[in-house]
Amino acid sequence: QTGGYFFSMMAPDDGERVESPDGRRAAFALEPPNKRAAMAVDTLGPVPPGALFGLGSRDVLERSIGPEYDAVSGPTFSPDSRRLAYAARNGGLWRAVIDGQEGLPAEEVRGIRFSPDSKRAGYIIKESGRERMVVDESKGRAFDAVGWLRFSPDSRGVGYTARTGAKWRAMIDDSEQAESDF
Repeated sequence: QTGGYFFSMMAPDDGERVESPDGRRAAFALEPPNKRAAMAVDTLGPVPPGALFGLGSRDVLERSIGPEYDAVSGPTFSPDSRRLAYAARNGGLWRAVIDGQEGLPAEEVRGIRFSPDSKRAGYIIKESGRERMVVDESKGRAFDAVGWLRFSPDSRGVGYTARTGAKWRAMIDDSEQAESDF
C-alpha cells in the first residue's frame, strides 16, 4: 500500500499491466480503499544484471497517479513510449483518456490504439447500442459492430471492419471498400 492506494498488479498476459515499448515505464490500475480507481505510471530503473526481467526485479524511480474514476482499464503506450491511453468510467459512461485528456462519453470504450508515428490515436465506442470508430476525437459512421482499428504504416490512413446486419465490410478512412457475408 502506498499513499492510500492498494496496488492491483496484473500479469502482463491479462492486459492490465503494460510496459512501454522502450521498457522505461509501466502502467497499471490502482484500487484504493474507497473503491475509486486510478491509472498509475511508474518510471522504471534498469534491469539489474542477472535478474529475471519484470517489474519485481526493477527499481521504481518515480510513480505518478492519475485522476480517480469508478474504473480504469486497458492501458496502452504509443510506439514511441511517450503517450499513454486507457479507458475510464465514471457513473455509467466510459471515456478514452489519452495523454490525460478525456475523450467522448460512451456506453463502452475499447481497442485504443496509437498510429505507428505515435501522433494519432483511435478507439471504438458504443452509444445507443451501435458502435463507431473514433480517430483523433472525430466519430465515424455508426454500425452494429466495429472490428479492430489499424493505421497504415505511414500513419495517414485508417482501416477497420464494420458490420451491419450479417454483412461485414472493410472500411478505409471511413469509406466502404468491400462487403462480405462471412
